[in-house]
Parts: sequence; C-alpha cells; structure tokens
Amino acid sequence: MRQPNIVKIRPKNKKTLKKSGNRGIITSVRTGDDMPQITKTERQKHNRERVSVFVDGEYAFSVLDEIAAVYKIESGKDVNSLPLEEMQSEDEYLSALKKAYSAVSSGAKTAKQIKDKLLRSGFSSSAVERATARVEENGYIDDAAYCEDFLRTTLLGKRGIEYKLRARGVSNEIISTALEKLDEGFFYENAKKVLDKNARKLSVLAGREKKAKAYRILEQNGYESDVIRDVLADFGDDEE
Repeated sequence: MRQPNIVKIRPKNKKTLKKSGNRGIITSVRTGDDMPQITKTERQKHNRERVSVFVDGEYAFSVLDEIAAVYKIESGKDVNSLPLEEMQSEDEYLSALKKAYSAVSSGAKTAKQIKDKLLRSGFSSSAVERATARVEENGYIDDAAYCEDFLRTTLLGKRGIEYKLRARGVSNEIISTALEKLDEGFFYENAKKVLDKNARKLSVLAGREKKAKAYRILEQNGYESDVIRDVLADFGDDEE
C-alpha cells in the first residue's frame, strides 16, 4: 500500500502519540501543555503541487496544495486541530485522481486499465475506486467507445479481439454489441492484411508448407477457422 504522506510527528519532550490502526496516520497528539504547532509551510522544490509542513521546527508531513488551502494549514496552527486522517484520505484521493487524468490524457483507457495503473502505483483500493469513478463520471472513461476505437485499428481476429478486450476489463456485452456492428467481410479483409504484413516470411515457402504457415499466423492472431479457410482458398488461387 502507498506510504502515507502524513508521517510521524514528534512533539516536544517525547510525549505520547496516538495512531489510527496500522496505517501510521496520527489522529491526535497528547502533549500536556506543549501543543505542537505548525511553524512553517513551503512548496516542495521537486513537486510544485505539494506543500511541506514543519511542526515545531521539524519536517512533519506533506500535502497537496489544494489540501493545504481547504484545511487552512498555516504557521501557528495547532496540529491537534487538524483532521489528519481525513486529510490523508483526501490527499490520497486527489493524488490518484491527478494520476488517472494524466493516464487518460495520453490515450483512451478502460476503467480496468486505470484501476490497475493506480493500484500498481500504490494507492489504496478506496482511493482508486473514487478516482476512477470520478474520471468516468466526467466522460473520460468509456469502455464502449474504447472498444469501438480498438476495432477500428486492430488486425486481430474475433477470438483475438475478445481475449484482448476482456483482459482490459471490457464486458462481454459491450464486446458483443461492438462486434455485431462490424461490416460483413471485416475479418476476411483484415486477415488478408495480416498475411500481407507477413509476405516476406511466406515468400520463402511454397505449396502446402506456405499455406500451413499462413494458417498458423492467422490462428495466432485469433482468427476463426472458417475465416482462415476462406482466406487461404483465395490465397491459393493467387498462387496458381
């Protein structure tokens, strides 16, 4: 799990810290008369979107600048007055949201692809779900549109398409609907393009050996046997 941005705060005189669960998020500080205060905040040099917070002269934690503004994190403020666990949750969610928007800005993604990317980055499942849902609500994730775009550029056969899209989290219903919209002869024409791309490999072979190689190429690209037979029948005619 992603390490919390809010780290251990060390109050004066080594007073007791109270933590929440096993995530290391401090929810309160028991210090008697010495109430730890924020002594400085400054924008980080290597990440201009984050603000470093210093408590009693020492670095304590960092948050996104939005969090610093919303929770009014400023010098002189008592740390105990801050809802640290809530801040941590919102900070992680907004960080995940920024990464999700960055991912979709580089190209269309399915909801599963975004979730997998965020989880690999170490975000918690709750932050990942919230961020993905928000991006989807705003129209930047659309599995049906992704599926249609994929079909416009792929040279895979029907089985190959189904396998690839399922692996990317597209539902069977969306895949079936998209496949039904394809023109008759779509797979036949694409299979011919696959063989054209492999013309050099095939040119050194002849007869049955050449057809067997062509069959394996199309099969490996997910084409069904009836499409392969139709294409190879014409492929044979061209060779005569």
